[in-house]
Amino acid sequence: MKLPIGIGVAACLVAAVFLNIKNTTESPSIERKPTSKDAIATNKTDDTQILGSTKLVLLPFPEKTLSEKECDSVNEESSDDLKKRRKLALEAAMQAYLAGEPKEVVADAIWMEVGAFPAEEWYNVISFYEVVKRYQLPTAMLDSSSHVVSQLKEFQSAIESGRFQRVQTRVEQLFANVDVKPINRAIVEKRSLDDVIFTIDNALAHIPAGLLREPQISPVKGLIESSLEYGYYELALALMKRFPSLLAQGSKYQNQFISSLLSALYQSISGKPDKNILKQIIALIQQENTTIVVKDMPAFFGPSNTTAAASKLIELGIFIDYTVLETLEPNNVPIDLLASTPAQEALRKKSLQCNAPSDWIESRRYKKGEWQLFEPTSLTREAVNSFEFKLCDVERNFSDFVGNTNAVKEALRDITMRIFSEGLTLRDVSPSELTIPELTDDERAVLIGLIADGYLENRANDEQAVRRLMSNAGLFPKPVSMEAKQALLSMRSAPLWLETLDFNDSSKSYILLNQLAFQGKFDLFSTLKSKIEMSDEEMFDPLFFFLQGYSDLKVTEVNGISSFTADDTENKLFADYFVENGYEFLPHHHRLMLEKKVSQKHHFDKLVALFPQIKVSDTKGFFSVACE
Repeated sequence: MKLPIGIGVAACLVAAVFLNIKNTTESPSIERKPTSKDAIATNKTDDTQILGSTKLVLLPFPEKTLSEKECDSVNEESSDDLKKRRKLALEAAMQAYLAGEPKEVVADAIWMEVGAFPAEEWYNVISFYEVVKRYQLPTAMLDSSSHVVSQLKEFQSAIESGRFQRVQTRVEQLFANVDVKPINRAIVEKRSLDDVIFTIDNALAHIPAGLLREPQISPVKGLIESSLEYGYYELALALMKRFPSLLAQGSKYQNQFISSLLSALYQSISGKPDKNILKQIIALIQQENTTIVVKDMPAFFGPSNTTAAASKLIELGIFIDYTVLETLEPNNVPIDLLASTPAQEALRKKSLQCNAPSDWIESRRYKKGEWQLFEPTSLTREAVNSFEFKLCDVERNFSDFVGNTNAVKEALRDITMRIFSEGLTLRDVSPSELTIPELTDDERAVLIGLIADGYLENRANDEQAVRRLMSNAGLFPKPVSMEAKQALLSMRSAPLWLETLDFNDSSKSYILLNQLAFQGKFDLFSTLKSKIEMSDEEMFDPLFFFLQGYSDLKVTEVNGISSFTADDTENKLFADYFVENGYEFLPHHHRLMLEKKVSQKHHFDKLVALFPQIKVSDTKGFFSVACE
């Protein structure tokens, strides 16, 4: 079990900010390896594009593609086939492993058949299984750990019978009888290192020392991770020195704990951290200067915190030698878990045909800086002078503001832990009883917004009641920066502050309107529009952002349970607004709609129903700009 000092506060922080952003998830697509631009170029002799040169010659739109109905069928068939292949591959892998094949070799064979992540999951479950077998000792030897013994036996039986997937997620059951409240309280109260370690030792005293040292099973891993996330580096360092075996990385597949440690560091590094202690921590993670392997999975609605942490450390002058699992290739091993069939080969060719339009879109997508390197043509000049190109300079991702504001995270974590340590919930505590530390106006504004979100969740979204509670406690946000205002407007509590905040203190207030159009929040958009004194601003284009963020789903909450339901009400209000105000569909709108036609056909059809004047037929002049 991860002993949750922070209980996922960082994830909750990001979730709270992003929860109300419109769902823009694309419809399921056929699982495939992405096709690089160079790979596309090698299939043509005349129409090629070479990124390293100054000349750009574009591929034509693929003529021979399957119909939408055919591709839906191929998509479904491919998904079913992948599930079957994955199941068969894992069954064959278990047989090979039990027959004596090394687990690393078998994991590579899985990777070759169904991808890196199933291979990694299998490898770690098998490593866990090996630990389970080692600890099948007589109950008398473990005394009070009979609970642990029964759980280990259950896990061993599940794995050997083939029910091994996601077994690791149940490791928490092993240590369900560990009381973590004293540990949480010791951390929240910032007691001395000796005191905290004494508290930890008492809580874990009944667990065999061998289990505490096992990388696959030790509850100490959760303590190290949480202490890093909390910024209690001295505690993390002491535990890492005491349990060095937990940091061992004997395989590229053994990356989960290292990745989680870097992700936790990303949550806590800000301002001027103690470089000396950080260097010691990284030295222990980077054992004997070996290249560590990390998993570059995106964080909640954002980029990966793992590689972002490495970049932060490098900026501080602390080098960490790492490589990303997804960039590696499996070793060529002499094991064939599955035999390819003619039917699968035919399905693969159909998949390529269905994916050809998406691959074509990608073939015309370049980063802002890359477009500037090409020999000038009418298309490259249009790209460099486009709305999308300029957007890269003026739009900033407000998640960086929230993600890098350590003071907000620490304050929220302190508040959460103090409530939890008393066995209470937010419903039991008045805002006036919360301790708000000294913060900048922006940090305080974001923290107040997050607290208000929590009260809204606990009070069935009763805005009047929460506004009254916050007002009585003197908790009112006064954001200064555009990023803080963006963060506030993305929260559930945004309507509480909209009428009283000043949005005319910045020439870039139009960014807020663009954001609300993206989120499909017409009521907030309309209210804010009436409050902002607008001049002609080239980058104010709510139509573009509305099209970009369009979704016909809305988050609704019933009895505290959130779900997505079909709702086009505010979308229709936006459509009426754009028509009544004479908005025209410009080239960058058409480029965006062409992408939706290829990759989000359902949304494209819905938008055409709202705007019958949309015509997307010209593919020759299409390009796409990716911000750096």
